Amino acid sequence: FSILNNDTSVHDHRHGRIREQTEEDYFKSTAKRQKLHENAMTQRAQ
Repeated sequence: FSILNNDTSVHDHRHGRIREQTEEDYFKSTAKRQKLHENAMTQRAQ
């Protein structure tokens, strides 16, 4: 039982880290897109 339990927690941990990395990349690209959008708006306003 403990071996099975341990295996599951290891899998969950690995999966959690992958999800964190994906979210980080998503937020980075979103911030980049937001910045590009703001730059475009500023140039249009000038």
